Amino acid sequence: MTNRDEIERRREAFKQVVKSKGFNVPKLAAAANIPRSTLYSYWRAETDHMLGVTESKVCEVLGVAREGLFGLQDGTAVPATQTEKLDEDTDEALQQVGEIFRLFMRLKGAKKRRNRFEMIKVLLEEDEDIIPESQRRSSSQ
Repeated sequence: MTNRDEIERRREAFKQVVKSKGFNVPKLAAAANIPRSTLYSYWRAETDHMLGVTESKVCEVLGVAREGLFGLQDGTAVPATQTEKLDEDTDEALQQVGEIFRLFMRLKGAKKRRNRFEMIKVLLEEDEDIIPESQRRSSSQ
């Protein structure tokens, strides 16, 4: 498949999703708060791509992921709930990274090496998920 074929395949998939969701260009443009001319340019093959911001707004209105907007999966668009789950997982991971960074900064602030080891020991006792019990050294070693 050539690049031109892929562009046209994506455009046709986009049109199919828009129609399947009960929209036309004027309704979608109004709902997404973007100029009709922007959507018409893509719809009529005057441009090959939409800007990412435009794609995001359209996806939000249609309730589909970006992958679903341009390439149908199993004949149906990817539901927004799948991307929401990914967003939740990403948010959770970012919160964990933030917590690790805060702990690191507390450890960095400990002036003496002994204080750092004591602080690590306390943190490990507080949060057993950091190092599984099976991988911990016993305190008698």
